[in-house]
Order: sequence, then C-alpha cells, then structure tokens
Amino acid sequence: MNRYVLGLLATVALAGVVVAEEKADADLAKIQGAWVLTGLEKQGETIPAPEGAGTFIFGKDKKLVMKEKGKADKEGTFTMDASKNPKELDLIGPKGKEKEIMHTIYQLDGDTLKLAFSAEGPKGERPTVFDSKKAAILILKRQKP
Repeated sequence: MNRYVLGLLATVALAGVVVAEEKADADLAKIQGAWVLTGLEKQGETIPAPEGAGTFIFGKDKKLVMKEKGKADKEGTFTMDASKNPKELDLIGPKGKEKEIMHTIYQLDGDTLKLAFSAEGPKGERPTVFDSKKAAILILKRQKP
C-alpha cells in the first residue's frame, strides 16, 4: 500500500513538473520577437514613451537585444519561470565583470507585455504584484513585422 501511495505521489509530482515546463515553453514561444516600449507606469501614473524609446527583442535561444534610438544595442539573455504566480522574467545584461540582472514579474496578454520591476533598479527586490505605486511597470507592444 505504501509503495502504491509513493508511486502515485511521484507520478503527480512529475506531472506537475511537465505542466510547468509546458507553460514555460508556451510563454517562451509567445514572447519571441520584437516588443516596442510604449509606456511606463510609476506611482499610479502612466507616462507614454517617446518615439524610439526602446525595443526589446526576445529570441527563442533566450538571447535578448535592447535597442534604443541613437545608442548602441545592448545584448544579454533572459530567463523566465511561468510556473510562479506572478510569472517571473529576469533580464540579464553585462555590466563590467559582473552581470546586471533586472528581476521582473511579467504579464503577457496577446500583443501586450507588462514587466514590473523594482523602482530601485537591479539592486531592488522583485515585485510581488503589479502595483505601480510599489514598482515601475514597462508596457510593451508586439512590433508587427
């Protein structure tokens, strides 16, 4: 009987891991491509982004390129965890000898991607909710080909 229960628990745990990986794979596929920065929410106020403020290009190989008009492209990588609630996305870019990591939570709704991060920047803690009074929120729209 104990073997049966242990076997059942192991099967349920394995199924949970598989479902979490499928969610992550689905979100990875959905996030691929170019996303244009259209606004920023901070302290409860939405500020439209100026034209050319930035484009984030997410690759299926988890490579990230950030483009900003008049500046050199910044290359990095990203990791995502769709099994968490809220979902987590880390933007990883080079900075000197150490890598700079922006810990965000994300919300993906069709052609809109929201990234919430600490208003303190990379040194701050990952937000736990989409509340622009506690965090800064980037609003990005999928760039049409």
